[in-house]
Amino acid sequence: MQRQKSKKHIIANIIIWTLTAVWLAVIFLFSSYPEDESDRQTLLVIDVLNMLFGLDLSSGELVVNFGFLESIDFFIRKSAHFIEYFILGVLSFMSFRDLRFLFKGKRVAQAVPAVLFCAVYAVSDEIHQLFVKGRYGCLRDVLIDTFGSIVAVLICLLVVWAVKKCRRKID
Repeated sequence: MQRQKSKKHIIANIIIWTLTAVWLAVIFLFSSYPEDESDRQTLLVIDVLNMLFGLDLSSGELVVNFGFLESIDFFIRKSAHFIEYFILGVLSFMSFRDLRFLFKGKRVAQAVPAVLFCAVYAVSDEIHQLFVKGRYGCLRDVLIDTFGSIVAVLICLLVVWAVKKCRRKID
């Protein structure tokens, strides 16, 4: 029984680390697009939002009327950073789950390395963009990326806590 449980654990680890590696590659790929391709992707998102909600975001009417942001383009790009690293934060939290066993079950031993991993990757991603035509590295993006991973890890911790609490009530 223990051997089968261990085998499932190993398979689960392989799957989650593979998903994490794939997501790292996706982030790298997005960062590899030159400025004009990155602009096309943003315009595509704007077109989809226009179609879904019947808006005309490309005219900037919403931005002017509500004084929301200087441009919807900025909001979409920074949201993409946050979402990319939110997903990486969840995957990293799951990938580093075995670290808690080294530190007497403390979830902090899982959460802190996950956030640090995401922050280091965010820095390396911005350095990578320095070598892509029309792109540049930006400290603000590193902060947005890291914040996305922090929010993800905090939500993961909250979910783990809630599940534990529910299990205690059942037992």
